[in-house]
Amino acid sequence: MPEGITPMAEFRPEDLPHVTNICAALDVSVKPVPGAYERISHVYVHTQNWLAANDRPSVPLGAFTRTLRALGLRTANKHVVGIVPISRRHQ
Repeated sequence: MPEGITPMAEFRPEDLPHVTNICAALDVSVKPVPGAYERISHVYVHTQNWLAANDRPSVPLGAFTRTLRALGLRTANKHVVGIVPISRRHQ
């Protein structure tokens, strides 16, 4: 299995209800940037802010990280590769 891809055995049944909300949040709170190396916690905060602003439930950090991997994003050393939060700093 390629590095950073979560085997389905690691993706837990309790993560499934969060997938739709995570994907909706990522769609508007991050952008792809090839080669970017962003802290997972930074992406997580932006995602949580979007969820709260849109009256959606919070997502546990573990479920968030496992979902990033299941979506095919590579994670390493508390960072996610290839996306950055949409913010003034990155516009």
